[in-house]
Amino acid sequence: MTENLLEPVGDEADVVDGDGNAAGGLEISQRPDHVPEKFWDGETSQVRTDALVKSYLELERKLGSAVYRAPPATPEDYEIKITNDFLSSDPR
Repeated sequence: MTENLLEPVGDEADVVDGDGNAAGGLEISQRPDHVPEKFWDGETSQVRTDALVKSYLELERKLGSAVYRAPPATPEDYEIKITNDFLSSDPR
């Protein structure tokens, strides 16, 4: 992959600078479609990066703490527990 992932492309070139101004000098007053409302500060018309980073770190912590269990080696090793009275195992 030779493309530079740090360079804005297409619509991404119209990003907001630190003062809330778009590349053309216009102030952004509406939340961009790709920014969830919970990460948008309507008063300052800027992305709430503190909330975005906090949410990302929490998600990373949750996903990183998941316990991985390898699947059984053979179909016979699977243990299927039926907890519903309306279902039953196939006797075959």
